[in-house]
Amino acid sequence: MLLLVDAAERPEDIDVNRAIRAREEAEEQLRQKRSMAEYQLAQGNLARALNRLRVSGRM
Repeated sequence: MLLLVDAAERPEDIDVNRAIRAREEAEEQLRQKRSMAEYQLAQGNLARALNRLRVSGRM
């Protein structure tokens, strides 16, 4: 299998506290009434933070 990615992180390289803060910020952005573009950006930020937490074993 060949996997092409723009970036990859190993579990030991993930700053868990930073990922938690990013998740909280993205969730707050989603609660606010914003444009569709800002909403979609917040969704992407939330997904990235959740993936980091999942990979780190903290979720």
